[in-house]
Amino acid sequence: MTLGEIYTKGEQDLMSRELGFALGSVETGWVGANNRAVFDRWALRQKAINAPPSAETSVNFLGVDISAPVVMSAITMPIPGICEDGLLKVAQGLAEAGSVMWTGTPIPQDLQGLLATGVPLIASVKPYEDRDRLKADVEKITAEGVGMISLEIDAAMGTKIQDKPMATGCAPLSFAELQELRGLIKGKMIAKGVLSVPDAQLCVQAGVDAVVLSNHGAHTIDYLPHPLQVAQEVVAAIDGRAYIVMDGGFRRGTDVIKGLAMGADAIGLGRPILYALAAGEAQGVRDLIACLQEEMRRTMVMLGAQSPRDLGPECLIKL
Repeated sequence: MTLGEIYTKGEQDLMSRELGFALGSVETGWVGANNRAVFDRWALRQKAINAPPSAETSVNFLGVDISAPVVMSAITMPIPGICEDGLLKVAQGLAEAGSVMWTGTPIPQDLQGLLATGVPLIASVKPYEDRDRLKADVEKITAEGVGMISLEIDAAMGTKIQDKPMATGCAPLSFAELQELRGLIKGKMIAKGVLSVPDAQLCVQAGVDAVVLSNHGAHTIDYLPHPLQVAQEVVAAIDGRAYIVMDGGFRRGTDVIKGLAMGADAIGLGRPILYALAAGEAQGVRDLIACLQEEMRRTMVMLGAQSPRDLGPECLIKL
């Protein structure tokens, strides 16, 4: 399937079912609408003469070699309802594509089964007000053999779709608690939901391995910016001390390139994974990553970039 076919078929399938509700945005819907508008404010600077004959998309992300700087964003909730063994099929598709799986909450029951596919796996936890519950989640994930854990710092007031509360029972973390969790997490620790310089600085001070610039799929609070709108200042604050992931409305290879040019090491895919699973199960997920790779390659060549490392702000034109 082409990327357009994946998105059209997948969205139609999900919107025809109750699951389509999960594709909505919090309250007014402004965050979701703003995501696309931000991408459209940037054009690409073409450099066709002396362009490389080809481009390579593979990168190393958090010590893992992957086929392209695109990974799954943290999602669990809708996936089991899309198709039978949905989580396993996502894992299989991502493993075959050479990408990374990132589960959200609720934490999947069979993390070991997902790991058995060979897919590199990140598991997320929410900052539950019951800190013992939070620590128990970290310990459970670690015991299952997952070596990368992300903490959803932006879910401090839970999540919400339109006017319906979703995840509840959360509370903001203090810097001291962030440091305590860094000591509890023995593997890689990722802070998800960074959109400001103060949060970025505190995460780096706490010793996280990566931060995710994210408006949480438009499911936390309304009127949050897109990561590209805060990228320059936040990337400068991190100053190479942690990997940077961006997610939020990334759909095409050109979107990925804009995120990389603004300082991301990898781009997270949320709804595209859901569309791909609905459109073609494991093969749909594999096709999604392959199509994005191909779009990246052909665009990178025309920007004079042979690898993702060659992409920088000079590749973009602000409209």
